[in-house]
Amino acid sequence: MAAELPTFTPAGAEAYAGFAKFSGGYRASIQAMLELGIKPALRCLPQGESVKILEVGAGQGKSAWAIDTALRSQDNLPDIRIFRTEPDEKKTIAEGRAAFFSGSDTELLLPEVVAPAEVLPVAGEFVRLVVGSQVLHWMNGEQARRSFREAHRVLKDGGTLVHATSGIMNLLSYNEHHFTRHPFVLYQYLPLLEAALTRRGYWDRAKDGVFVPWNPQANPVYYRYTLADVRQWLQDAGFHHINIRMSMFPCDTKEIEARLSTNFAALEMHFFQSERLKAIPKEEKMEMAKTAFEAAKAQAPDLFASFDRQNREVTIGSVFARTSGEPVPVIVARK
Repeated sequence: MAAELPTFTPAGAEAYAGFAKFSGGYRASIQAMLELGIKPALRCLPQGESVKILEVGAGQGKSAWAIDTALRSQDNLPDIRIFRTEPDEKKTIAEGRAAFFSGSDTELLLPEVVAPAEVLPVAGEFVRLVVGSQVLHWMNGEQARRSFREAHRVLKDGGTLVHATSGIMNLLSYNEHHFTRHPFVLYQYLPLLEAALTRRGYWDRAKDGVFVPWNPQANPVYYRYTLADVRQWLQDAGFHHINIRMSMFPCDTKEIEARLSTNFAALEMHFFQSERLKAIPKEEKMEMAKTAFEAAKAQAPDLFASFDRQNREVTIGSVFARTSGEPVPVIVARK
């Protein structure tokens, strides 16, 4: 039988606050997970019970800080213990930590266990909740199916799975809300970025098609599967009472500028996920993206400014009409 994982001790509220400014979509994911899945599950438990939460895809512990901080500010909730595990990826966790937080004074904690989410080194019926923030869309279909089976195995009877994922999944009727579909991005920015890639020999429309993130030649992760697929995989794993609700983080002009020109993680995630494009030197990607963004903004200033005229409120469990940003699906299922 697997040994019990060590207790995770949070570094304090200021640790997450130091990261929060980097990603509004990430903050929306945490808030939605808490309100739609984690807190409701915990309120049903006897006060004082020691509750184990296992986070998959924990990265550098950002979401664990946020979840722990939020839960410890609530009254009448059980004693919480958070454990973290991280998929074994090509880049080491330490390298990823350095890339995200280079020059930051935020103290970071590595996960206690390095293991794929689909092969958890945890005994059966060990935890009350399995949670994952912004990790599901990075798994392929087989990995997702196996991770759900593992989550079902390690959960106690009546336990809850909570995942918040990203708008790069195929959200069908919500696709038009994603910022990459906004006219400024789709008809101004992306054609200019494609032109730069073409001039430098990285893109050939005759062979590769139009440069948009849902073209697998640009991003094989984008639209890889749908929420209907996720629901079926959860059912196959034995989950029931599956509830998927859409939340929304609207992008303003500051957020859009970061995602299109200065935030390398956002650029990689949305536009440079194919192996061929990921091989372009980082400095060259950033230069092309910034040049394309500045030219697009000069060509269509009113269209760019429209990001600041839309609804700016983060919504939990709903999406405002005519709002462009990051749709955040939250998936809650019971064992």
